[in-house]
Amino acid sequence: MSPATSDPVARFHSRIRKAENGCWLWDGASVRGRGQFSVNNRVVLVTRFAYQHFKGPIPQGMFVCHTCDEPRCANPDHLWLGTPRENVLDALKKRRMAQSAKQGVCVNGHPIEGRECKVCAKQRNRNYSAERRAARQKTEATIAALRARVSSLEDALRLLDKAAMDVVYAENMHAARLAVHYLSEALKGSHTALKEPTP
Repeated sequence: MSPATSDPVARFHSRIRKAENGCWLWDGASVRGRGQFSVNNRVVLVTRFAYQHFKGPIPQGMFVCHTCDEPRCANPDHLWLGTPRENVLDALKKRRMAQSAKQGVCVNGHPIEGRECKVCAKQRNRNYSAERRAARQKTEATIAALRARVSSLEDALRLLDKAAMDVVYAENMHAARLAVHYLSEALKGSHTALKEPTP
């Protein structure tokens, strides 16, 4: 894994889509409308990660709440800490609990169940899995190419070693030139058949 992809902050920003209303919409994996991703082999909520990174620690028992009422938003300016009671009172004040059962369709026209569009959530998860799969395949192809190049280099170095011994014991200069030619081609990354240079 490259440093860019192993850095949780970089991965966080790579999955954020900034909306015109100021929300930072999470475009990665989610559960029940709430974004989540892996940090140090632990799955964490995106909102909690954003709050801790941009604002500071979260005291035990406190919830990360939204001023924008968008569960996918991770903009630290839209996040505030509240107790479970404050979270419920905020939902009642904004009639979020009552409205959740009356919502019609999402922005893509799919029916919403509770606070989440199941179709959109599944599509986001599929997109995320496809991206991970493509990245893994690209990494595997790079590793395979490097292994092939290393193999070519090892073969060339063995030839060079043998040629050096020929020079010492038999003064076979053609063998030495041949090994140097092979090594030069291998260093250029050539994996095709190597033609023997003219003496």
